[in-house]
Amino acid sequence: MIDPNTIRALALDLDGTLLAPGAVLSERTIRAVTGCISRGLRIIIATGRALAATEPYRAALGAEGPMIYFNGALVTDMPKNETLSTTLLDKKAAEFCLGLSREMGVYCQMFFPGKDSGITLMTESNKPEREMYHNHTGIQAKLVDLGEFLHRDDCSGCFKSMFLADPEILDSLRPRLEEQLGNSVYIARTYKILNFQ
Repeated sequence: MIDPNTIRALALDLDGTLLAPGAVLSERTIRAVTGCISRGLRIIIATGRALAATEPYRAALGAEGPMIYFNGALVTDMPKNETLSTTLLDKKAAEFCLGLSREMGVYCQMFFPGKDSGITLMTESNKPEREMYHNHTGIQAKLVDLGEFLHRDDCSGCFKSMFLADPEILDSLRPRLEEQLGNSVYIARTYKILNFQ
């Protein structure tokens, strides 16, 4: 049994943990988390979301210190916005994702490191999924030729490559990703973020 007095920090996910359906941060949750902070507990948000999509919730909770984004690919000290750690998906893996997207006609977007600790979301497809993601997160993907961008000398990889599609399409993608990339990458599946109906 864990002695509550030995707990110094809580690492909490957003979707399905801190957030109610509809990505709502309830007043009850805010009170519970701020109560933990007032008792000296450090709150660490650990999410698959991007920093920009997480920041309104972090700020509302008053959590400070290291925060984990992109399923661990980025750790940033907030609110200083100081990068502590990055792990990028290498260019070859990102290129495979792009090729699969083009072959199957599936929407794909990638988060890249930018200047001054900035992060840029890019896609080469102006499909409805682009606008759906923007409406859900507030982040608009920049339209570029991803193949060309991945071949630039100043591109060392991306934080995250995302496919947005109906569940059965994602189910067909996963075995091909696993076969090509094996255990070299972390493959996550998120449900019911976007409405494709």
